[in-house]
Amino acid sequence: MESDKLKRNASAALFFLGTLVGLAGCAIYPMAVFTVGANDSSQEVWGISLVFLSLFPTCILALRFRLVAGCMMLFVPCFYIYSEFVQRAYMINVRHFPQPPIDSTQIIGSFSLTWPYVALGTFAILTSVLGWPTVFRWPTFFSLVNRNTSE
Repeated sequence: MESDKLKRNASAALFFLGTLVGLAGCAIYPMAVFTVGANDSSQEVWGISLVFLSLFPTCILALRFRLVAGCMMLFVPCFYIYSEFVQRAYMINVRHFPQPPIDSTQIIGSFSLTWPYVALGTFAILTSVLGWPTVFRWPTFFSLVNRNTSE
């Protein structure tokens, strides 16, 4: 019983920190979108929006549904890296701006924005698979029909 309480508190602390980082991302998002212009592809705009806006709701979702939230959290970095490659192709093929070759520093640089998603997503999936208790449980309602009352 004490082990379940410790697991529940550790999960609540990590997801609460993720919620704070998500709130910071929501505050930074208007500055990131302010720079969007004609040189940006729609996939890049979606990628930026997902990175900055989705950590807050997925951390709240992870308090009850870990596996679903963990999969959503791991989807965001994958889509963001995809959106960076699409943006690069858009700049070369549509806007006709020459781009330097892709190297590993660009891919690793995108990890600086998405590391909370990778850390919290793997934590959520692993703890869900290992059977850790959820932070919030549904309240129990008693049916009035099936009660054994003697009146």
